[in-house]
Amino acid sequence: PRSPGTCGGPGCCWGFWRWLLHSVCGCRPAAEPSRYGAAAGVGAGAGAGAGAGGAVAEDVLYEEKVPHKRWLEVAFAGSFFGFLERMKLPLLLAWILVAAVMGCSMVFFLQPARERTEIGTGLEATRGAEILQKEFPSSNAIAVSYVFGLDASKPMLQWGSTRVADSPRFDSRSTEELATPEGQLELLALCRAPDFGRAAKARCENATCLMLGHGGAENCPRDEEVWRTEGVYMPKDVSCASGRYCFMEELAQYWAYTRGECQGRTVTSCGRILCKWDSRYQRCLPTANESDYPGLPV
Repeated sequence: PRSPGTCGGPGCCWGFWRWLLHSVCGCRPAAEPSRYGAAAGVGAGAGAGAGAGGAVAEDVLYEEKVPHKRWLEVAFAGSFFGFLERMKLPLLLAWILVAAVMGCSMVFFLQPARERTEIGTGLEATRGAEILQKEFPSSNAIAVSYVFGLDASKPMLQWGSTRVADSPRFDSRSTEELATPEGQLELLALCRAPDFGRAAKARCENATCLMLGHGGAENCPRDEEVWRTEGVYMPKDVSCASGRYCFMEELAQYWAYTRGECQGRTVTSCGRILCKWDSRYQRCLPTANESDYPGLPV
């Protein structure tokens, strides 16, 4: 085995690099001082006396050259080390001063941003993310709720620290009112109130209105194909937001689609007062509309 410190040259980091240069292209590093000079000399002498000649001599050949200091040793053990030794106290004080100035700057000048930082327009992906955040702020939208059935004089039982923790006080008499056609129409009118649109500040695209959504003075136009084939209301424009969800509207839509029991009838049996044949979709459809909902007695 080779003597300690002679495998590719001294140093933990550069030893493999020196060995690689010697193995691939035959390059040899300059001679360097060795802490194992005695062992290397003995090994070299033993190898020459035994007639092996090349093996051990090759291992310690660089030890026989003129030793010199590495450039890092020259740089850090000379003038630079002397400078640090002389100026250690001023440098320490300067470092403490810089850290104190940075801390004061953070305490007195760091503040929340007044405007959201723009993502940028250089890439289509980042631009698309910015548009989604601006136009569809689902995570930051203010929730507006209207509830049917609260006590008119004292609607809140207890206010909580958050909206979820609030405890409302319900009035059981409202259930009796909802069982009448008049009560159903009253609730339906409340659900459709956002359809007054931007002019009444009921619903628009910004915070000037009570609700966010479609600013027109009507509900979002429905997809007629889905309505005629499935009996389900779906906006024709998927980006159109009605701004509310109301079970009474779904009840009125269900009433309109099932009015007259037209589904499943053929073209010959569809000629009833409440039904008509749709030649495009080849279906028997009701003539009633959800706006015609009169309220149902229980």
